[in-house]
Amino acid sequence: MEKKERRIVVKLFGIATVLIMIAMFVLGVNLLKNRWHRLDFKIDSIEATQLSENDYKANYRVKVSGSAKTWFYDFNTYKFNLTYASSGDVEPLYTNDSQTVIVTHSGSNNFSFEFYLKDLEDFPKYIYKAANISVDGNPKEGTEIKLFLSEYADMLVEK
Repeated sequence: MEKKERRIVVKLFGIATVLIMIAMFVLGVNLLKNRWHRLDFKIDSIEATQLSENDYKANYRVKVSGSAKTWFYDFNTYKFNLTYASSGDVEPLYTNDSQTVIVTHSGSNNFSFEFYLKDLEDFPKYIYKAANISVDGNPKEGTEIKLFLSEYADMLVEK
């Protein structure tokens, strides 16, 4: 009888250990995602249109369209505008901010912005950040939200 009881105890201890390890992994992943990635951007299209003569001396107009949502355990409502943030290497010849983006757990309104550039090879260097951020209606100046276009360089379509 002792051997049976010992086997049962060892199996229960093993199962409990595995469950605790899985729970710690899930908790760690959630903490990491919620700390570093407040929003999950979904870019629907990136279109580059070749320009003829223009005032900005640019060769291409790039239009980015997409949406965003919060991570699964973040039930806050974020409201902001996407605006150009310097990457240090390139400055846009012209850029416009997105319309106000409102992001919740279930998704967001669609946003779009465009900018002009001389060479499409510079596209991955562009970074956009959130400005005028409010979380659940309260201004949050310390909140940092960025959209790195280098993550979506393979979606660039030239028209």
